[in-house]
Amino acid sequence: MPPFFWSPDSHFIGFQAGGELAKIEISGGPAQTLCDVQGYVVGGSWNREDVIVFADSARGLMQVSAAGGVASPLTTFDPSRKEVVHVRPRIPSG
Repeated sequence: MPPFFWSPDSHFIGFQAGGELAKIEISGGPAQTLCDVQGYVVGGSWNREDVIVFADSARGLMQVSAAGGVASPLTTFDPSRKEVVHVRPRIPSG
């Protein structure tokens, strides 16, 4: 899985920059911070409603607005199933 993901219109790339999730416009300009990340981003997916779902290795699947904000959890690890990471989210295009 590449360390970045595309916006649905292919005008932005989302990626991890240190302890943050960020986006940058492919035509240039500075990166914009979207939210904090506690672990490593292990894949992301960006839907047409401008919601980004990304895998934070420390917290599970998270979601955040493409405009930025505080990320909220979509999944949590289930110790009874020996889950230690959720990775590579994919939002179906349709």
